[in-house]
Amino acid sequence: MYHSRLHATNGVVSLALDAVSGGWLELVCEGAQDNLIKNHLAAEETPFRLMLHTEKGTVEARPARSAEIGLNPALKPSLRIDQGEREATVTAEYPSVMAEGLPVPVAVRWEARLLPGDERIHLSLTVDNHGETEVERALFPCVNGLWLGETWEDDALYMPRHAGQRVLNPVETLTAPRRVAHWKWQEYDYATELNGPCGVKDSRGASVWELSYSGECTMLWLDLFDENEQDGLYLTCRNASGRMKTLRAESFGPENPGLNVAVGHYLFLHQGQTWHSEECIVAPHQDSWHWAADDYRTWRESTPVVEPDGTRYAVPVDANGCGPLHPEWFDRSPGLMAHYDFQYQTGGVVHTYKDIPRLYEEARAFGLNHILLSGWNESGFDYGFPQYRPNPNLGTEEELRDGVRAVIAAGGHVAFYVNARLCNTSFPDREALWKNGGIQKRDGSPWLEQYGSRNQYFASMCSQAELWQSELLGVFRWLTRDIGADSLYLDQLAMATSCLCFSEAHDDHPGVRDGWNTGLRRLLTRLAQEAPEKGVALLVEGANDTYMPGICGGLITTMFYDHAGAFPELYRYTFPRQGLIDMMNPRRHSGMRPEHMARRACKLLYRAFVDGMYLWHYDLMEDNCYQPDDPQTPRVRKTDDLRRAWLIRYGQGLFRDTRGLSVSCGTVMARRYDLPDGGVLIACAREGGLEGSVTVSLPEGKWHGVLLADGTNETELPLSAVGENHTFVLPQTELAVAVLRRAE
Repeated sequence: MYHSRLHATNGVVSLALDAVSGGWLELVCEGAQDNLIKNHLAAEETPFRLMLHTEKGTVEARPARSAEIGLNPALKPSLRIDQGEREATVTAEYPSVMAEGLPVPVAVRWEARLLPGDERIHLSLTVDNHGETEVERALFPCVNGLWLGETWEDDALYMPRHAGQRVLNPVETLTAPRRVAHWKWQEYDYATELNGPCGVKDSRGASVWELSYSGECTMLWLDLFDENEQDGLYLTCRNASGRMKTLRAESFGPENPGLNVAVGHYLFLHQGQTWHSEECIVAPHQDSWHWAADDYRTWRESTPVVEPDGTRYAVPVDANGCGPLHPEWFDRSPGLMAHYDFQYQTGGVVHTYKDIPRLYEEARAFGLNHILLSGWNESGFDYGFPQYRPNPNLGTEEELRDGVRAVIAAGGHVAFYVNARLCNTSFPDREALWKNGGIQKRDGSPWLEQYGSRNQYFASMCSQAELWQSELLGVFRWLTRDIGADSLYLDQLAMATSCLCFSEAHDDHPGVRDGWNTGLRRLLTRLAQEAPEKGVALLVEGANDTYMPGICGGLITTMFYDHAGAFPELYRYTFPRQGLIDMMNPRRHSGMRPEHMARRACKLLYRAFVDGMYLWHYDLMEDNCYQPDDPQTPRVRKTDDLRRAWLIRYGQGLFRDTRGLSVSCGTVMARRYDLPDGGVLIACAREGGLEGSVTVSLPEGKWHGVLLADGTNETELPLSAVGENHTFVLPQTELAVAVLRRAE
């Protein structure tokens, strides 16, 4: 009997393949009875694509299509389905792939396992290069032409960009014209997105949005979800080694609807070599995006990160999560005050080392005991990298040391800014460092970047190079042991894009081009080993699920992406034990930030509060500061005070987002935390005053509630209960913390 398609199912999910080409025709969630693949015109290269490196540049390779196989039967893949009672295995083997209309001798094999009762389709890919052309990358699995339910218009794409981004109607959003606001601060010409994210059109006409892991991509999973249907599609790679990968989404627009998603892998496969992927997961599921986050967390936290040499990455911590790079004091601190105004890139000086004790006292007026110093080093901020030594324009080394000691003697904490990535190419005495320890591109040229001044270039340093790691370790020792700092901020470490390094001179990573993440984890391990006994509160820019355990937190900067669907709750929920830091902004006196960000200052502050972020405030005189006439100034003081009281009385709590929680007023922000003693904490906020009530799902029984709204005194909180639902009325304040515990 003729079969045009082949079927495999475990009763939970089903696959259907084209019987000739092996392409995916159906991906069905049996519970919803919905085939998620709804547009095959945009889905010809399912479930893999390859990128070949040639003299002409990158060339895309794909499985042969049915028409091509009809003309050349030797291109036909071998397809096999082993169907059990409640499980199935699919195997497809391709003798070659097609590139620029011709066969290429690269053999590909993929396998899909559908296990009993499991929504997850377990996938693997093997690539054998029998030709002379290097196979540089693979996209696998590619799942194309997707939307959920009746229409693509109510789908949302959850991507882990800078902790999280929720893209509504991604089919149309990715193809929309880019809208950008520009503004100038000192020598910096900034541009921020007012919509999006918007993809970049490729030769096929697809708008492509691809995130590098690490860098923009903080975790290696995405979820496409339909709120109306309550159905989703989860995609991930079980990347146990934490090596560089990418997450990719594509759209051809509403004229040819459907979303394409894929995981990108680096192969660099030469003739005679074979590459095997890690296990990948495609899972049609019901329930919200939290289902996908729970799966990824369960896997990541149960799977040690094993480096290529077999060692396990782990910054040591105790049972409370504290260790050499995460001292206990940090968990009782609500945030910090950052000073980037010691010496600016322009050479302008605002503060000297003698000002450090006074700056700390000013921070104390905002309820903060942690200050961060930037531009403190020779030649100043965004210029003197990596001249991390005393700046004679600001004072002597002894004055720097005395300032730090005075703050710590007063019960405070001092963090120093160090850029973990950049080396200024204009310093003659640093030429050997950046030429021998910097990133080298495939053509042998250095990777150069610009910040601020248009005639200033920085070399991006190779995270794996011993020369660069030794430089940073030396700075760390001097600052923490000689100067006495008890905190350090490594800028750009997990925020700026990860880089491939093609240097053959770096003995630290022979032949390993995609080991950027490995290098950074090795650096953090060495910093932990070098930390003084009192510990060092280590902060980094950005976030990454393999770097964050064992350090204090990552700076994610929600304000930069708030107009483009910033959704930090994605990371916060997936890894509630890892700390996130978020930048705050004044409503006025915001020269460092544009007006469209300043207008959302209260929303960003209150969102960070309910999300349990470490609050990063600026004090840059007239450039970015809370002056008495700013309406945000009293709000910041109250927020810092209440957050500190929350931490001291109840601890951090385990972030549960909105699970088991509902509010009667849609503009009230509320988040749930589970406390170690079995209690539940609800953090609430709303500009203009809280309104309505909150209902919490709790185990049946008698519960007692208290309210903390002023940072000082708890008051009784009446509860009304109907079964598991316990409801309380919100007070007439803008911020409140409610704690519910079982009655004695």
